[in-house]
Amino acid sequence: GTWYLAWEKAKEKAQEVSRELTEKIRQGTATEEEKETLAKVKKEAKLNTGGATLFDALEEILTSSKSNREIDLMAHALLEKIIFQVPILNVVDCSGSMSGGYGNVRTKSGHSVAPSTLAAFLATVSMLKNPSDEVDDLLIRFGTECDIVTDGASGVRKQNRFLTGTEVKIAKLIDRKASFSSNFQNMKTLTNGHMGGTHFNLVGQTLSKWIESDQDMRATRIEQLQRYPVIMVIS
Repeated sequence: GTWYLAWEKAKEKAQEVSRELTEKIRQGTATEEEKETLAKVKKEAKLNTGGATLFDALEEILTSSKSNREIDLMAHALLEKIIFQVPILNVVDCSGSMSGGYGNVRTKSGHSVAPSTLAAFLATVSMLKNPSDEVDDLLIRFGTECDIVTDGASGVRKQNRFLTGTEVKIAKLIDRKASFSSNFQNMKTLTNGHMGGTHFNLVGQTLSKWIESDQDMRATRIEQLQRYPVIMVIS
């Protein structure tokens, strides 16, 4: 009813302010007053999930069984509990089998989820929770080919694996001031299982070619990769 919608909007607004202030603190630009405000807003943004478990929340997020607003409320509560001490570089399998053509992942309630959707979720969460601003602009995809994706990349947005889809440009791989659902949608656009066969061996070859292709940038690119002590392969 009207009361519930008002409650949802209030939570949504509190979470939006929380994201903005958290980002200011991460960047070292927050005032003392803003730090105090964040402590208050976090309480207002907190979502009591009652008897719902982590797997209940994940199922609703992955199956898109709720509205974007409801997904954002649940995702905010999950993200608050996740802390990464070191940066993670995501290497995502975008081969055709990830679109679900050879079988999907089953939730505990029996719902079907394409592997590419689960991969996009893991990549979104890990990039949002990377502890440094300098490590949220790099993603590696592999299939029949392998490429290194950064801000300004293009992806294919489509309703399901049977439709052709529309090419869209993603300004930022991860935008910490934007909602979770917005970041998740962008990641699904980039990792939707459209790259043919599964050739993981291309990852090392592609990184080597990328480093050696520009001798002026060689040292910078090596340093860029060394920022990631952990590499997570999602396949």
